[in-house]
Amino acid sequence: MSEHDDPSAERAAPAPVPRRPAWQRVARIASMAAAASAATAVACVAIGGTLWRSEDGTRWLLGHVPGLTVVDVHGALGGSELRIGSLRAVEGDVQVDVANLRVTGLDLRWHPHAGAWVGVTLTAALADAVRITPLPSTTPAKPPAAPSSLRSPVAIDVASLRVETLAIADNAPLRDVRAALSIGAEGGKLHRVQGLRFGWERVQAEGDLVAQTDAPFALDVTLAAHDAPPAASPAATPAASAASSPALPHWAAKASRAWPPMHPRPER
Repeated sequence: MSEHDDPSAERAAPAPVPRRPAWQRVARIASMAAAASAATAVACVAIGGTLWRSEDGTRWLLGHVPGLTVVDVHGALGGSELRIGSLRAVEGDVQVDVANLRVTGLDLRWHPHAGAWVGVTLTAALADAVRITPLPSTTPAKPPAAPSSLRSPVAIDVASLRVETLAIADNAPLRDVRAALSIGAEGGKLHRVQGLRFGWERVQAEGDLVAQTDAPFALDVTLAAHDAPPAASPAATPAASAASSPALPHWAAKASRAWPPMHPRPER
């Protein structure tokens, strides 16, 4: 056999595998990473939506808010109504306890205006009792400094707010408090309390408050007070009722004297 008849000599060498350019490899890796990120985002949104709309998810979400303790939760944040039997919030040197809270028409808006990261809108917020308790300070007392701004990072609008009793520290509680509340109105420039009505011992009061959030922090307050109708004393004369009725709380009386209305109050 001659060397031309050798089969090994006739075997063709394998063709080289073409190598992809570096930019194609980088583009492929980037597309895979983008697809994975998109899938993760979709999964997170789906999980968040499930938590938002379910009762168990709402309990889990509220249970992970720092400083917040809730008991007996019924309904969902994303539902038509949310009821909380007991709520306690601790922030700094203040503790707020709320009994039998009912919330309807909850809606969230992200970045409603510059400086606010979330907006909260409620059709109604009702509570049997709210108690605000100052806590002992854990830091050395410092001379109070004037704030540079009263703007809030959370915009809040409550069309109908009603609290059966509101107690602040050891003061006599306010009763049947009603108002429409707006924190961060007009792009964060104003805080408003409109249609405020409350009772305090034997006094009924109503008024409105508008506070500017930027210096010089102008405050517009209108407040009117009168004796509450006697509950079970038909024989009492007006003079006797006036003599036995207590004055407004010192903070309310001071507000009505120190801040006369900037504009005439519209007739109702």
